[in-house]
Amino acid sequence: MVEPWRNQTFGGRIKLVIFSLLPALVLLGCAELLATLTIDRRTSRVTDPATGRVSYTMQIGRLPWGRTSVTPLNALGFPDEEFSSLDKGPCVHVVVAGDSFVFGDGVDRDSSFVSLVKRWARARPGRCVRILNVAERGTTIDQQARRIRETFDVLRPDVVILGQYQNDLTDLTNPGAIADTAPARDVGARARDPIRDRLAAFNANLVRLLSYHAFAFMIRRGIEYDVLARWSVLADSSRSEEATRLKVIYESQYEELVKDLTARGVAFGVIILPSKFDILAKRFPEEQFFLSLANRYAAPYLRVFPVVDANRSPYPFLMYDGHLNEIGNRLVATALYRW
Repeated sequence: MVEPWRNQTFGGRIKLVIFSLLPALVLLGCAELLATLTIDRRTSRVTDPATGRVSYTMQIGRLPWGRTSVTPLNALGFPDEEFSSLDKGPCVHVVVAGDSFVFGDGVDRDSSFVSLVKRWARARPGRCVRILNVAERGTTIDQQARRIRETFDVLRPDVVILGQYQNDLTDLTNPGAIADTAPARDVGARARDPIRDRLAAFNANLVRLLSYHAFAFMIRRGIEYDVLARWSVLADSSRSEEATRLKVIYESQYEELVKDLTARGVAFGVIILPSKFDILAKRFPEEQFFLSLANRYAAPYLRVFPVVDANRSPYPFLMYDGHLNEIGNRLVATALYRW
C-alpha cells in the first residue's frame, strides 16, 4: 500500500513524482522519435547501372508510410525527356525555366505541373506544341537565364516562360549565384524570436511536426497568420538595404534576358509562384516586385497566388516540405494550360 502524500518523506515524495512522470516521459520520447522519422527529408541522385540513366529522388519520412518521389533526368540534367532527338518541324516550342518548383521537387516527374501541361498539349489535336523543362533546383534568374541560353540552339524556343518564386531574391546570394560574394545576411529576424533561440525544446522535431500540421490546418481553414518577416527579405524591415540591392541585381538580369530573347524573336512570359507562407499570410510581397518587372518590360504573366488561395482544401502543399504536392501541381498546371 502506498503511503498517503502527507505521510511521505521528502525523498519519498520526489520518487513518487518521478515515477508518476515516467509514462509521460516515455510517451514524449516516442512521439519525438516518431516526429524525427516522419519529417526526415533526404535527396539523392541514383544511377541505373543497366542504362546509366540518372534519377533525382526525394524521400520524406523514414517510416513505412513515408513517400519517395522519382524524377528521371535527361543527359543534360533536366527533368525531361532527351532533347537530342527533337525534330522541330512545324511544332511550337515552349521552354519553361525556373527553380525546384518548376523542376517538380517532391512529386514524380509525371506529376509536376510542367509535365502535366506537356501531356495535355500533346493530346490537343490540330497543332504541335512541345513543352520543354530546363528547370534546375536551387537556382535563381542568373543561372536560369544561363540554362536558357545554353539550350537555345538545341531547343529553338518560340516562347520562354520563367517561373518566379518567393526566394528568388535571396537565392541571388547562394554559392555560385551572382551575388554570392555579398556580406552575410542579417539574422535580425531570427534574433526577434527569443523563445525559440533560448529553448532547445522549441526546435524539437515534435514541435516542428505539430507546427507543420498547424499551418496546414490554418491554410485549409483560411486562418491568417503572418510569419513572412522570417521568410521574406521584402517583408523584413531590418533588411531593407539588402532587399534594395538584390532587387537591382535581379532586375538587371531580368532586363538582359528579355532583351536577349527579343533580339532572337522569342516571346517571353512569367509564372509567379507563391510559398505556403504567402498563402498563410494572405499576402505575397515578392509578387508585387515581380509584377512591376513584368509591366515594365511588357512581359505577360500568370499569377498563381489567387488560384492556390481559392483552393486551400485539399491542402495543395507537401506537409513536411515547402513544395507543391500532386494536388497543387494539378492546380497550377490547369491555370498554366488555360493561360
